[in-house]
Amino acid sequence: MESRMINVAIFNDTNTQTTNHYGCSLVMFNLVCKLKKYNLNPTFFWPVGEDWRKNKQLIKDRCKFSAIIVNGEGSIHHNTESDKANYLAEIACYAKSELKIPAYLINSTIYQNTPRLYDKLRDFEKIYVRESSTFNSLKDHRIEAEIVPDLTFASDIQGNKIIDEVNPYLITDSTFNNLRSSLQSLSDEIGWEYESMKVKNEHYLQTFLKRLQKSANKKNFKMFSRFFSFLPNISRYFHSKAKYFNKPYATDYKRIVDHDLFIHKIKSKKFVLTGRFHTVTLCIKTGTPFVAIESNTPKISSLLYDVFGSSNRLIHESELERFGSAFPSKYQKFNNVEIEAIQKYNSEALMKIDQMFETIAKHIEDVTKN
Repeated sequence: MESRMINVAIFNDTNTQTTNHYGCSLVMFNLVCKLKKYNLNPTFFWPVGEDWRKNKQLIKDRCKFSAIIVNGEGSIHHNTESDKANYLAEIACYAKSELKIPAYLINSTIYQNTPRLYDKLRDFEKIYVRESSTFNSLKDHRIEAEIVPDLTFASDIQGNKIIDEVNPYLITDSTFNNLRSSLQSLSDEIGWEYESMKVKNEHYLQTFLKRLQKSANKKNFKMFSRFFSFLPNISRYFHSKAKYFNKPYATDYKRIVDHDLFIHKIKSKKFVLTGRFHTVTLCIKTGTPFVAIESNTPKISSLLYDVFGSSNRLIHESELERFGSAFPSKYQKFNNVEIEAIQKYNSEALMKIDQMFETIAKHIEDVTKN
C-alpha cells in the first residue's frame, strides 16, 4: 500500500522570472523531485525576494499544507544590509505559532548575521547547510545543523564527457558587477566562450517588437524604427505592473530556463573559469577542471575545502591578468588526488541528500499523525 502524499510549501522559490538563473532552476527542479520521491507534494511556492510578512493573512488562508520547506541557498547573509535574511529566518516562528506546522531550513549558506537572527533560526525543526563554514558558524551559536551538499549534486548526469573542440574553454559570470564585467572583457580578449548564469528572458511581446524595430532599421524606415523603439519600453512597463494583479505565489514548479543546456555546456568543456557557486558545483559534479573567484560569501572556498581539503583552485580577481597572457597549466587538469576526492564527494552527496529528505519526510509524517 502506497503512503499518502503530504502537501508542503516551499518558501524562497529561486526559480522565478526575476532570477532566470540556471543554478537556481536546477536546485528547484531537484528539490521538487526529491520531495515527491518521499511522498511530499509541493503545492505552494513563495518566491525569492518577496517579503511574506506583508501577506500573512493570505498565507494563512491558503494554508492547505502540513509543513514549510525553506530553500536557503545564498539568501541568509549580511542581514543588516538586506532584509531578505531576516524574513526568511522568521518563517519558522510564524509556522510554529500561527500555522501550527513545522518548518525546515535546507540547502543553505548562512554568513555574517546578527545574534538576533541566529536566535530566530532555532525555531526550525531541522537545519541543513551546504558547506562547513556555515556549519561552524551555527555551531559557534550553539545551533544544531547537518552538512548536506547543494541540491545541484542531486542531478542525474548521464554519459561520458565529450569535449567541444570548437569552444573548449568557458568563462561564467559573478554576482559582483565589477567582476562580471572583468570576466566578460577577459573572454573577449582571449577568445573563450562566455556564459552568464542569469538568462535574459523577455516577454514575447517585447521580443516581437524588437524584431519589428530591427526590420525597420534594415529597410531604412527611420520613422517606424523610432516608433518601435518606444514600444518595447512601454510593453516592459505594463508587463512589470501586471504581476501585481496576479497572486504572489505559485502552485507548481515550471521550468523557466533550460538548466540541462547549461549542464551539457559545463560537461563539454576542458576548463572553466568562474565567479559563481553553482558553476563550481556543476564542475565538480561533471568532473570539469576549473578555477573560481570567491562569491559574496565564503561558500565557494568552503566547498573547495570540503571537497579537496584546500582552496588551491580559488584565485583572486587580480590574478585574471595571468589568464590573458598565459593560461596557468597547473589548473588545466585534475590530479589523481583531486579525481579521487571528487568521486568520493559526488557519491556521498547523493546519499546525504536522500537521507535528508527521508528524515524530513518521516518527521513531517510523525507530526501530522499527532
